[in-house]
Amino acid sequence: MQRYEYKAVPLPEKGEKAPGAKTADERYANAIVQQMNRLGRDGWDYVRTDTFTREDKVGLARRSVTVHQTLMIFRRPVSDSFSSTPSETPRPSFTANRAPEPTPTPTWEPLVLQRQEPKISKDEN
Repeated sequence: MQRYEYKAVPLPEKGEKAPGAKTADERYANAIVQQMNRLGRDGWDYVRTDTFTREDKVGLARRSVTVHQTLMIFRRPVSDSFSSTPSETPRPSFTANRAPEPTPTPTWEPLVLQRQEPKISKDEN
């Protein structure tokens, strides 16, 4: 199964000058095309453009303002090392007649502590 990573890029705020782009609309379209070509050289494929709404706080009074943000969504395939699903990973093989491994004998001697009762003299009572 093919896996992808995604990238969201805001639309340019203003156009870029280019030969033959005389109107503001043509310069703005050129800015979008330039951005898409830059990302395309890095392997990103254009998926779609979405507009999202969010609430921002502005000014000293921190007044809420609704902002509409338009983002271009791109994706590119993730390398094969990440594309294997858990069901495709090889599992170790086990034999049904496997004998349990013997427990190793310790090579150290256990430490035995002896408790000694304190001596109480008759003068302390």
